[in-house]
Amino acid sequence: SLHSDSPVSPVDPLLYVQTAVTRFFQVPPGGTPVQLGPQHAVSVLEALKCVTLYPAEAAMSEKDIGSLETGKLADLVVLNQDPTAIDVQANPNAIAQIQILETRLAGKKVSGTP
Repeated sequence: SLHSDSPVSPVDPLLYVQTAVTRFFQVPPGGTPVQLGPQHAVSVLEALKCVTLYPAEAAMSEKDIGSLETGKLADLVVLNQDPTAIDVQANPNAIAQIQILETRLAGKKVSGTP
């Protein structure tokens, strides 16, 4: 699974996805991007599973969470872009820049425009 060591490091699932896909270190503005182990990069779809389904399986909670299926808790976010449609070669930072438009917990909207 991809995760943080919160509260030591920030919770930012889209950044985790981006890092798994691009294998770039976070670089300060104007710095030179450094790629670590590009052979270990995964697809965007695989990285999304690493922040959803695989952690649920690791917690032995996949019957209740981790994917959208009838009978499971409906915790999800609505994004302004499809992460699988982003060209990370053209913009390696694009996935982490996706905006979250709405958040739902247990199927109920908890943030976003009414």
